[in-house]
Amino acid sequence: MKRTYNGDMRKEPGATFPKGTEEWEEDLLEDLYEQFLQGRSLTLAELAAETGIHRKTLRAMIRRMIGRGWLELWSGEDGRELTLTDYGKIQGARCISRHKYLTEFLQMIVGMDERTAEKNACRMEHVLDEEGMQGIMDFLKNGSAHARVMRNLDLRILYEIGTYECCGFLYLLGDGHPRVLADEYEDFKDEMPLRVERDGSFFELHPQRGHELRPLWYLYDGQ
Repeated sequence: MKRTYNGDMRKEPGATFPKGTEEWEEDLLEDLYEQFLQGRSLTLAELAAETGIHRKTLRAMIRRMIGRGWLELWSGEDGRELTLTDYGKIQGARCISRHKYLTEFLQMIVGMDERTAEKNACRMEHVLDEEGMQGIMDFLKNGSAHARVMRNLDLRILYEIGTYECCGFLYLLGDGHPRVLADEYEDFKDEMPLRVERDGSFFELHPQRGHELRPLWYLYDGQ
């Protein structure tokens, strides 16, 4: 299918593009949920004044959010008030949780200041899927990468072609907390050089002298 694109296509990779409709609506849901936690419910007029969103645009957003089951609109003493549904409260809490985890991640791991981390988290939270989000949450909670089989991991994006001295350990697959050394750990030296070549990258495992190698799922053609 041929794609059509609008707007300025000369932006550099990684440049921030304008927010889409769904992003604005999820941000608005976060704001409304925070107001709910403070015991407040806002009218359309109050929400327009606090957010700076044009009333016509805001009305269209509210209609879509009602259609998603996030909001209810009813007539109160001070005008038409917005009330979060139970489903809307759940989704609002989820949005805030994603935002907080991503902000912490960018500060702790990337080294961003809080304001910059908040700004980036505000965009990332809308596009990162559940698997990616869960991985970041696990990393922040446990302090280490999740134990799993890495398939097609290409280290050429990080290292130039060459050989790098590394040390490694062989762990059992599965839950990494606590991490348990695999039986074959004793069969190999701790020195496991990283080889980066034009067509791929891999770690070399060198057997301990006098150790006969048992069948291994990651042993290929004697290597």
